[in-house]
Amino acid sequence: QVKLILFFRQLVRQGPAHASSSASAIGGFKAGLKALGVFAHTTMAPPMTSFTTTEEEKVCAVMREFGYISE
Repeated sequence: QVKLILFFRQLVRQGPAHASSSASAIGGFKAGLKALGVFAHTTMAPPMTSFTTTEEEKVCAVMREFGYISE
């Protein structure tokens, strides 16, 4: 449970600086699910903004760090 909480905290910090914590959390989850092959894209409905490729790569780095995906 502690590992999951730490993972969540890192995941939600990968979004754009102007995004709310809710938007960043949703974007982070979508990027994570895309990395796992569950989602085809991370498109968000306005007014939220989708993660950029760089932000998606940051999510993947966090997922690798926590052992949820490998290279």
